[in-house]
Amino acid sequence: TESADCFVHLEQSGSRAWVERAPLLASPKPVLDKLCMKGFVLGSAKNKRELLEKLAALSNFAPGYVIKHPGWHQLDRSSVYVRPDGTLLGDFGNSPHALMFETTSHAQSSGKRKEWARGVFPLMKKHPMLMFLLVSVCAAPVLNLLPRSTKPLIIEIVGGSQAGKTILANILASVFGKPEDICHSAPITQKGLDYLKKRATHGLLVLDNSERLPNGILNDLRLIDDLSEDDRFGANNVGLGTVIITSTKPLMDYAPSDPRLAKRVSSNFISLKLEK
Repeated sequence: TESADCFVHLEQSGSRAWVERAPLLASPKPVLDKLCMKGFVLGSAKNKRELLEKLAALSNFAPGYVIKHPGWHQLDRSSVYVRPDGTLLGDFGNSPHALMFETTSHAQSSGKRKEWARGVFPLMKKHPMLMFLLVSVCAAPVLNLLPRSTKPLIIEIVGGSQAGKTILANILASVFGKPEDICHSAPITQKGLDYLKKRATHGLLVLDNSERLPNGILNDLRLIDDLSEDDRFGANNVGLGTVIITSTKPLMDYAPSDPRLAKRVSSNFISLKLEK
């Protein structure tokens, strides 16, 4: 890598993992514990010690790319998109690459586009709101390619109980994969939201029933508003694509006591009302 960090690929009976050598040698226990959680059988203290000695003796590392999050990655001459399951869409050439994030199977392909076009699209094309939302969701991976001023596209769907908000959210999530893994219902902590944001880098994040978020609605509104503050083009290139939020009342209804927050929400959100 550019910083000359050294990474090692470990494989044992179907379990695979990339590890950074320096942290492993400096503080072995946390890294070894993670390897055990991923299915590695490391055995006795002697076996672990011998593994560390072998890693310390390695030399002549080939240059390659380190992938710390899903989404877009700029290489020497091209852009490559990495799906949450680790699938690469693009060409890394002959250079090795290390996946340094927790992969997930929630965004796997299923079915065929023609089948979807025949079975699903005819039911949707009569509903303008649904079509708009569908296009917004499909645009999630390409928003990162727009000018630097572009922020994540955040859309709230407002409707009463039994209006169909969750069903609609599941339909939209199905474009990316398993709805049960993409639609996240409150309560969600700040740490949990940070994890979900990273997993949805340059992709789709769905927060259902946002009014149930904990710790006071005004603080929660700030928590949601933080979604629009990602450094999309920073050094780590971590940012969101499209965010879908469902709620029983507009988020603006919670913001009048904070004019600054109200202004930001009104400029950063698209609010759509869902009628029964």
